[in-house]
Amino acid sequence: MHCRHGVHSMSEAPLITPLIPLGEFITKLGRPAGKTALHTYLMRLREQGWDVSQTVKKALHCGASLEKEVVAHHRGLRAIM
Repeated sequence: MHCRHGVHSMSEAPLITPLIPLGEFITKLGRPAGKTALHTYLMRLREQGWDVSQTVKKALHCGASLEKEVVAHHRGLRAIM
């Protein structure tokens, strides 16, 4: 089946393949996200109702540099729980 915009080797049935862990095919990483990017990402998730406390905890454990507002909110949540 050759369409004008079709992909020649694609079918309607998915091809079943074994799971490949990310670490086996991701060979390099980009630069780490900065404070502003992390802050924006976490705030947007929080605004949408996501609990980001575990993400913040893990990021801090890994040495991420976060905005004071994010860290303060995370510590405030821990004090309440």
